Amino acid sequence: MTHQQDNNGAGDPGTMRPGTLPPEQMDETAAAAELAGLAAAIAFHDMRYHGEDDPVISDADYDALVARNRALEAAFPVLVREDSPSLRVGAPAAAGFGTVRHARPLLSMHNCFTAEDLEPLHPPTVRSIDRVLAAAVRSGVIEEVDQRL
Repeated sequence: MTHQQDNNGAGDPGTMRPGTLPPEQMDETAAAAELAGLAAAIAFHDMRYHGEDDPVISDADYDALVARNRALEAAFPVLVREDSPSLRVGAPAAAGFGTVRHARPLLSMHNCFTAEDLEPLHPPTVRSIDRVLAAAVRSGVIEEVDQRL
């Protein structure tokens, strides 16, 4: 299988995809070029999501860009850019969003995509999810639930 580093959305940050070449097989020049593209792509998607409330990629695709950025920065710490996505959070919120104070702190599910990903969460959170699923099953909203959940 050939690993392509170029043409992964070069020139258009909205279509950039993470590279597939393992970081340990890359040289600094290739890693720096991909990190530049990732910084631009992630900034673009942050603005679409947070600033314009109009995302153009899925959360999973966004998470893949961020994970690739982290992996390259871990492999090449000297290449961490001043505009690195790992040094900031999101983008300014879109106009119209007010500040909300929560009675209890919100817990992050941090990239939970499977039932196993939920295991390290705070136990009350997992119990709460279990109660919601059980209520949905009892009410007939969900007719079948995978027993692994």
